[in-house]
Amino acid sequence: MGMILMVLFVRRAELEWFLNEVSGRRLLYGRRKTGKTFYARRALKDYQYFIVRRGGEFYDPRTDESFNLTALLRVCRGGGALIVDEFHRAPSRFFDALHAGECGSDIVLITSTLHYFRKFVEGPQAPLAGLFSTFNVGLISPSDLLRHDWGNEA
Repeated sequence: MGMILMVLFVRRAELEWFLNEVSGRRLLYGRRKTGKTFYARRALKDYQYFIVRRGGEFYDPRTDESFNLTALLRVCRGGGALIVDEFHRAPSRFFDALHAGECGSDIVLITSTLHYFRKFVEGPQAPLAGLFSTFNVGLISPSDLLRHDWGNEA
């Protein structure tokens, strides 16, 4: 007997605005399971997506390939638009490269670890302070739920 899987997609107006209208480098942060990765990949289809593995390798799930930092920086220097998920796992040289401007402005970083977010963007020792526009992705808001067209779910 087959199982029916229903996927519910609720538009998040503020997050959509941030990803599509804010220019420059962007950073999404917030607790797990709030849709950061899902929404970024859906809204930014032309961006190449990487997730940083625990060892610091950059993994492209589309091609099932892993890249070291040098290879990823070649993509950056080539002008590619990137999403880097779990960026806090990246080697420290990645943050030096971002600070030095080796990656263009079409980069979106994602983390679900608030401690690391603060470490990287707040305070005098933060390597990314002032380099990214940030957005805290929280739970779906009541206003987003009210705007959702519940009659077209099936």
